[in-house]
Amino acid sequence: MPTITSKRRLRNVLALTWPAVLQGMVTTLVFTTDRLIIGRYGAEALSALAIANPVAWSVTSIFGAFMAGVVAVIGRAVGANDSRRAAAALRSALGFSLIIGVLVSLLVWVGREPIVALLTGDAVAASVRGDAAGYLAVVLTSAPLFFVAATATSSLQAAGDTRTPMLIAIAAGVANLGLSWVLVFGHLGAPELGLQGAAVGTVLSSAVQAGGGLLVLSYGRGPLKLGADHDRSDRRDVLATILRVSRATLGEKLLYHLAFVASIAIVGHLGNVALAAHESLLGIEAIGFTAAGGFSIAAATLVAQQMGKSDGDEAYRCGQTAAGLGLCVGLGFGTILFLFPHQLIGIFTTDAEVIETGAQCLRIAAVAQPAMILADTWSGALRGAGDTFTPMISALLGPVVMRLAACWFFAWHLQMGLVGFWIGTTLDWYVRATWTGIAFWRRRWAQKYQQL
Repeated sequence: MPTITSKRRLRNVLALTWPAVLQGMVTTLVFTTDRLIIGRYGAEALSALAIANPVAWSVTSIFGAFMAGVVAVIGRAVGANDSRRAAAALRSALGFSLIIGVLVSLLVWVGREPIVALLTGDAVAASVRGDAAGYLAVVLTSAPLFFVAATATSSLQAAGDTRTPMLIAIAAGVANLGLSWVLVFGHLGAPELGLQGAAVGTVLSSAVQAGGGLLVLSYGRGPLKLGADHDRSDRRDVLATILRVSRATLGEKLLYHLAFVASIAIVGHLGNVALAAHESLLGIEAIGFTAAGGFSIAAATLVAQQMGKSDGDEAYRCGQTAAGLGLCVGLGFGTILFLFPHQLIGIFTTDAEVIETGAQCLRIAAVAQPAMILADTWSGALRGAGDTFTPMISALLGPVVMRLAACWFFAWHLQMGLVGFWIGTTLDWYVRATWTGIAFWRRRWAQKYQQL
């Protein structure tokens, strides 16, 4: 087997990472612009978005557990030049995504109001709670579209194509922002829908991404095609493999998002100022999440493909190269957050109290950026290798044990408010980075998951 040079490995990581990061940046820009639009529309609408967004994100992100199996199986099949197995995995994954999407949209539709009430109690005005529930009702009707789009995107990325999903994301982002701008304020003769207008824009974005992904997989060029020949009897077996690999990631996502939603409840009970500041902080930190996601995708794809070639040593080197590059990005972004906190928070709101509260927290978030990217990159590399158990334990130790305990201790017991909450989240990221880094460095995954 030919040896891959360090220079070529670096190019491979960058070639996969930059489109994935740019795709994430486009998505982040859309979410950030949505926040800006809603922030200019009204403080109550921004507070409602701060309640609804984490719920919508948690629901869609939990489904992302399924993507771990999709990337691991399709990535290995592409690495082994097994186009029939790759096609069988693609068809079965898309069908499963559509069914689960319909079920999720129905469940959340029924439970949206109790969920909002649980997160806020009486600390938030009834009108804000109503807006949050209404936003969820609109956004989560698009769960089938979003899930199909996510599966198509992950499949293309596992096959080594991160540029096409980037282009589709740009088109979806433009459509989202255009419709949101029109419907939130009632421009061009359209009705003024406020927060619900932004929700309609999000639904359109999901439709564009799902349609674009399916179109490319059906008619595009590349090693993965929706209509490629495959043995239909393999679909059940390959879906079983995808679900088995994804099982621990589902546990990881459930643990993380249960802790995340519980931690949002802590913020929700701190009042409207904390909610508005927290939403602005998330809009800024989303850039760090985006970079972390890009490096995670690159690491998962390259590790999966090298494992498909039975080259565990090269898989390890690819994962560590991605982590090293990610660390540099995390340090640079963290420096920017630390130096310009007031200016960055001021982009989202003109409220002096919200800006001051948010700026204090943003300096703490700056310290978390390197750990965030390292944790996500090493977790992605482990999942690409087929090891989804280690990231699940990381979610137990970090978000569940450390985040909830530390956020409660600093925010409430020491009465530090939102500042204490962000200290807790930063400690969580360092726990996860340490756990996943040691696990990847020990390389037990190379032998244990040699075969899926």
